[in-house]
Amino acid sequence: MKLISFLLSTCVCALHIAQSSARLGISSPLSSEPCVRPQASELVVGPLNESYAFPSSGDATFQQIAEAWIQAGGESQYCAAALVIASGECRPFVSGGLVVGCDITATGASGIWQLTGLVNRPCDLQNIGCSVQQLYNFIIQPDINPTTNQTNYNTGCFTQGGLEETTELVPDGFRSAGNCNWVGPFCHIGIVRSGATAGYIWGGGQEMAQPPFPTYYYDKFPGGLSSAQDICDNVGVGGEEEADGEEAGQQGKKNRAAKIELSELEKAFKKFGDIGDFGKGLGGADHLKVE
Repeated sequence: MKLISFLLSTCVCALHIAQSSARLGISSPLSSEPCVRPQASELVVGPLNESYAFPSSGDATFQQIAEAWIQAGGESQYCAAALVIASGECRPFVSGGLVVGCDITATGASGIWQLTGLVNRPCDLQNIGCSVQQLYNFIIQPDINPTTNQTNYNTGCFTQGGLEETTELVPDGFRSAGNCNWVGPFCHIGIVRSGATAGYIWGGGQEMAQPPFPTYYYDKFPGGLSSAQDICDNVGVGGEEEADGEEAGQQGKKNRAAKIELSELEKAFKKFGDIGDFGKGLGGADHLKVE
């Protein structure tokens, strides 16, 4: 009876982790749980705060990147996803032996999210404000290439201006097949026009020496997903009480409650995962990175 009760409580725990992740707008680190795939119509960048000094060279901490994400019009629900992906794409900024952010200059001209397939570059992508503003123009490939004024055949998470979308799960034939294909609005395997499966967009996890996608990115960020969300909350995003309006304050309370619940459930699930191979059979106990 004790074993049955233990297994039932653990299954409930895993379900709550996935639900908490969904409330934060990010797919669960548990590969066996449902994906959270955004709709193209939901991915809308806000206005850029032109008076804000966006990092554009040298080093930027994850706290600075999170603040820049919001000041550039990035959606608060995807702030943590943006940090997680940046940590796996940029050249790391190391201080005191710890990875604390991104070295913007060393990362190169495509910026900390590596927008190498952007068909039009109206600004310097090393400037984080520019990268945030242009991100969805990279994720959602336009129907017409604005540079050539011809039909656009570039690879994206969405094509034809959002009419076509890539798969929810990583398709067969790729190393991470069957895992969630998304971390927030960032996809792993993209499509080309006509909906045909294409190559890698954010390709971390494609090499045999790497953890599979999306674990590769969760593991790259110091402390994992919940730590990324903690940074975003601490720079006043996600609707903190000090933000304007009663509705924003209430949303901040919900976000922090979900973050705390996720952190505690991760710890509980980690304890279960340590008992042996049965824990790994749930498809992700070893994917959770807990302080």
